[in-house]
Amino acid sequence: MNTGDDGHLTWADAVFVDVIHTDGGNFGFPHPLGHVDFYPNGGGRRQPGCDLKSIVRMGFRKLINQYITCGHNRAWRYYAESVENPYGFPSSRCPKWRPGILANCVWKPEAYMGVAADSKSRGKFYLSTNSRMPYAKNVTHGKDGK
Repeated sequence: MNTGDDGHLTWADAVFVDVIHTDGGNFGFPHPLGHVDFYPNGGGRRQPGCDLKSIVRMGFRKLINQYITCGHNRAWRYYAESVENPYGFPSSRCPKWRPGILANCVWKPEAYMGVAADSKSRGKFYLSTNSRMPYAKNVTHGKDGK
């Protein structure tokens, strides 16, 4: 992989680079890196189901590790779920988006996050997920929802 000078993934690393940001500002990178960048639940560390109350239920041994890495690990979990449910993660452009306020958008599906990402898509896209599996709020069988 040909990463940028700082070692981060960039849009120039492949013909099509789609990035899922789930831990921006912590272990993840908050700024756009790919041809298309997806920001589930705003892209921050506090992904649904990653709050301390939810993690405490897992038991003390997993508490620290899960609390620190939960949001970061959601990116690959969302992608893995998209393999079974390619059109389950529709997303929308959101020019007025602010952290924690997804409702500022007029939500209209414009791109799919995960395995169904269109290589012609460009820009930043936002969506919300469930706190546990299935993470996709829009469980469908096909692009037309049938």
